[in-house]
Amino acid sequence: MSKRAVCVGINDYPGVDNDLGGCVNDARAWAKLLTELFGFPPGDVRLILNGEATQRNILSALDELVGGGRGDDVLAFIYSGHGTWVPDTGVKDEVDGRDEALVPCEADFDRLILDDELRSRLDRIGYRTAFTFIADSCYSGTVTRFLPGPALKGRVRFYPPPSDAVEGVNGLSPFKKRLSAISEERMGEIFMSAARDDEPAAEDNFEGAARGVFSYFAIKTLRESGPAITYEEWINRVRHSIAGAGFSQSPQLEGPCRLKGRQVFTPVSG
Repeated sequence: MSKRAVCVGINDYPGVDNDLGGCVNDARAWAKLLTELFGFPPGDVRLILNGEATQRNILSALDELVGGGRGDDVLAFIYSGHGTWVPDTGVKDEVDGRDEALVPCEADFDRLILDDELRSRLDRIGYRTAFTFIADSCYSGTVTRFLPGPALKGRVRFYPPPSDAVEGVNGLSPFKKRLSAISEERMGEIFMSAARDDEPAAEDNFEGAARGVFSYFAIKTLRESGPAITYEEWINRVRHSIAGAGFSQSPQLEGPCRLKGRQVFTPVSG
């Protein structure tokens, strides 16, 4: 049994108006948590930051992580950066007409990482491999929903799609699944996201440093609770903490029941 992880953090995007402040801090904090609290060997936790976080490098790291998973391995892929959406022109599996996407450092809408691309890779996860995918970013929803308002503090992690894309799908209802229209019981991974698909994901200053709201409270919760906590317990405590701090986002947990009730970052058969 091995424990391996990839932590991606992107602050620097083309154009100063698109830059974020807390994603690199998030990635480093997740890596530190995994090594200190959950026994991941430091040499098996890879950081991919800023200009290194190209579409090619991110997908290659995910392929290597999934492809190298064996038996009772514990694997984690954590992304902190911008999210966006584009019109669904592929398999047409999105009822809202949108494909959600991660935004690599190129921030090129021809080089996004679409939910369909993630799904095809995550479908290769073995039944006995514990895989946790965490995304601290915005995904779908109308552009106006992602603009800061009175109930939202901090900077929003959403990269607006081109205006012609917005016109095509802006009036459709939000989609309720993240990575594909499949049953959660068919998923081989635990998927945690910073907010619902119709909500923003924000970052703000905590303890003198910029951090993602979700990442900050998720890590703080684990530090306070210790490792003997289940995914369901974890997400509920994080939601409570975020709401109590006055942020208007509700983190989501998806995956089969057999995994949601397990302790965080532990082997499936343990």
